[in-house]
Amino acid sequence: MIVPMKKVSLVILEKERKSALRSLRKSGALHLEEKPGGTGEKIDGLLEIHGRVSSALSKLDSSVKPDDWNGPFDRSAANAVVDDILQIDSRIKELYASIGKITG
Repeated sequence: MIVPMKKVSLVILEKERKSALRSLRKSGALHLEEKPGGTGEKIDGLLEIHGRVSSALSKLDSSVKPDDWNGPFDRSAANAVVDDILQIDSRIKELYASIGKITG
């Protein structure tokens, strides 16, 4: 039976990269594509954005997350939504702390 392939991402230490990829290739169960690593201001900025968006998404209940993320992307609107979510989460934490002081 043939089943559709699923995508996975692996984070591998540089010093273990060659041996890990060699082992995965030998298993024959994976098709590997290496993505070049990089550094720089642009990548750092993208990683920061990714972290903020991931943090914001983790705060949302699954009932408000769409199943499909296709469609036009407006970076400034996305940043505004992320800022709002993270500010609301921070405020919720402050309120819980205040409630703890009152009741505790």
